[in-house]
Order: sequence, then C-alpha cells, then structure tokens
Amino acid sequence: MSFLHRRRDRQRANAISKGEYDYDLAALHLQMLVAMASADNELRAVEVEELARFVERVKLPERDRPRLQDLLRLLIDSPPELDAMLRQLIEFDENPRVRELFVGDLARLAHADEYIDHREEALLRMVCGAFGLPPRSLHGDETRAASDAETEELRLLVRSLVTEAAA
Repeated sequence: MSFLHRRRDRQRANAISKGEYDYDLAALHLQMLVAMASADNELRAVEVEELARFVERVKLPERDRPRLQDLLRLLIDSPPELDAMLRQLIEFDENPRVRELFVGDLARLAHADEYIDHREEALLRMVCGAFGLPPRSLHGDETRAASDAETEELRLLVRSLVTEAAA
C-alpha cells in the first residue's frame, strides 16, 4: 500500500471517528439503503422520505451534498444490483462501528413502511455476511446471538455467491 493510500485511509478513519463521511462512503451507504427500500420491488413514499432524510442528515462536506442528492434520484429510478453492492461490501474496510451503523440504518429503513418482507430479511442477512457480522433478524422476537461459527459460515456463503455471480 502506498504512502498516499495509507494517508487517505488515516484521514478517512479520523473523519469517520468524528461521525463524518466522505462522498464515497456516503454513496455506498445510500446504495445499501436504496437496495433495502427496493428489496420488496416496491419503493413506498415513506421509504423515499427516509432516504431523502439520510441525504440531508449525513455529515459530509456541503460541496458533496448535491452529488449525493443526484445519486439518490438515479438510484430511485434504477436501484443498485445486489451482486455489485455485495462485492463492494466485501471489500469494505472500515471500522466495525461504521459497519454496525450501516446495518442499523438498514434495519430501521426496513421497518419504515411497517411491513417486513422476506427479501428485506434476506438482504440484511447477506449484508451482515458480507461485513463478517453476526446475522441479524428484522423480527425482534427472533433475534439471537449467533456463534462465531455461524457468522463465519454466513460470511463464506455470501462471498461464494458473489464469486459465482461474477464468474
């Protein structure tokens, strides 16, 4: 890794620790949220409102906010492909706190329309697997701690699915 890459990574980690995003990280987070909102093949008004709120509240340089708003409009018209998004998540090398924040936001968005679709549940589990996090449930009564073996099994499964899809 070059000096410039290490420096950029340190600057990014410092900004994230302060709760700030750069455009690329905000764009990835937004893509994940749009994928969740459209997982049931129906993007409801309440979900679009939540997505717009994310764009307005995310801490990022103001010069990047119009770009993120444009990206939201594009993603609403054409949601991201799951395989491409999962590949990005597998390569995602941020601290665990940011991964937990992403997963928490996905769960909140899934609940926005007050209906949990099985495809939303599956997407959340795949994101957890891509991140190497314990699987989560959108149904509070089914939440349980996953063993390290279950977490690793899910991580390997998601990676193999993405690798097969790319081939």
